[in-house]
Amino acid sequence: MEKLDHAQVLDLDDVPLDYLPDNLTSLFNLKYLNLRGTPITELPESIGKLRNLQTLNIMSTKIMALPRGISKLLNLRHLLVGRFISGNYIGVRIPSSISKMKKLQFLGHIESEGNIIRLIGSMTQLTDLAIANVKESDEEDLWASIQEMKVLSLLVLKVADGEKFLRVDALSSPPPYLDRLHLYGKLEKVTCWFCSLHSLTIMTLTQSGLEEDLLPHIEALPSLRYLSLDNDSVRKELCFNRGFVKLWNLRLWNLALLNKISIEEGAMPNLEFLDIDNCMTLEALPQGIEHLTKLQGYRFDNVSEKFRESIKEGETLPGIGDFTNEFGGGKNLFVLF
Repeated sequence: MEKLDHAQVLDLDDVPLDYLPDNLTSLFNLKYLNLRGTPITELPESIGKLRNLQTLNIMSTKIMALPRGISKLLNLRHLLVGRFISGNYIGVRIPSSISKMKKLQFLGHIESEGNIIRLIGSMTQLTDLAIANVKESDEEDLWASIQEMKVLSLLVLKVADGEKFLRVDALSSPPPYLDRLHLYGKLEKVTCWFCSLHSLTIMTLTQSGLEEDLLPHIEALPSLRYLSLDNDSVRKELCFNRGFVKLWNLRLWNLALLNKISIEEGAMPNLEFLDIDNCMTLEALPQGIEHLTKLQGYRFDNVSEKFRESIKEGETLPGIGDFTNEFGGGKNLFVLF
């Protein structure tokens, strides 16, 4: 470590490191430490010696909890933690003293535990927040805390397994500059504040199980460029009647009940990419797909036989004759033009 005494950046991404060497925490000039993808299981209390550290990335490690010493990193701005396993975000437990870190801007994915949700309400400087294992008992503190975060631009919430749903409507006023919103888990209903997210560019809903039609509530969002509806987030039909003027990418994955998509002329005028995957009850190409004049590519994976037949018959679909590749036993289609 002697040669690293003056190092400001240490990138150990995917290095087979089982533990953090004690002398590493003596690198007082270190500003950036990346341990992402290492098999390390814990951080030492001495991590708090790295007083100049600004970014700590321990995502995709085996670390399940952070030591109390982490709160001594008063210059830390980005704390990236948690794992993504089998489609689920697994958060990391953090000490309650984390609320002392007033320069922290990015915090996630953390585990909702104890009074941590209430405590982070004082961290009004946060711009990016991701929380896993959100429970019904957290909701009052959760929305009260988020209400205070006026500069928040990214919000990721993962509902705890076994919970009925997340009452997002309990938030009376969302952060005014929210740019990216990712909700994982069943929603009680379409919240009234979705339509007020004028800065939103990215929205992902996973397992939301909405009975109500989402599209009329978000079609007028002026900045929305990416929309992903996954894992039973919609019911039988999706009707794009108007709006979505800036939408560039539409992703529809694992929608078991979806059997019809319709697109009216003038809707999604700037859509460039359409991605449909594992929507096995969808029997035909979207009705009105010819209206998507800016479309540059589309991907159809794990589609039904009827859907495949509709593609072969889709003379109005640009480029289909020259650029269709069938693979995976004839169930997948990928087209770029």
